[in-house]
Amino acid sequence: MSVRAVVPCHVRAPSLELLEAIEAHVDAVLVVDDGLGAAEADRLRGLRVLRLGGNRGKGTAVARGAARLVRDGADAVLVIDGDGQHPPSAIPTSSTRRATPSSSSATASATCAGSRPPGARRTSRRRRRWR
Repeated sequence: MSVRAVVPCHVRAPSLELLEAIEAHVDAVLVVDDGLGAAEADRLRGLRVLRLGGNRGKGTAVARGAARLVRDGADAVLVIDGDGQHPPSAIPTSSTRRATPSSSSATASATCAGSRPPGARRTSRRRRRWR
């Protein structure tokens, strides 16, 4: 099974260390340039990059990147942000829980069991103030 990763990027290009760490767990990595500045885009020279020509949004970046990877032979596509929020060390754990052949997608979360999503505390404080 060919597992490939799409890494959408808008403001900052991912570090080369992060991309190398991702590549250690998948067959190939495609970085999607969703409106990076010239200096950030230059950091990606020599890597496999899909340039969208401006900010089209994360959804478009993910969809176009995944479509390219599937067209190039990927059996499964992993989406991982280029900001390092999702540690590449979690990829083998996610890969061992691959979707069954009849399913079309699988979803993973950056939160751990018992943890709260980012902003949950701020949101609950705001609700209390509204009462």
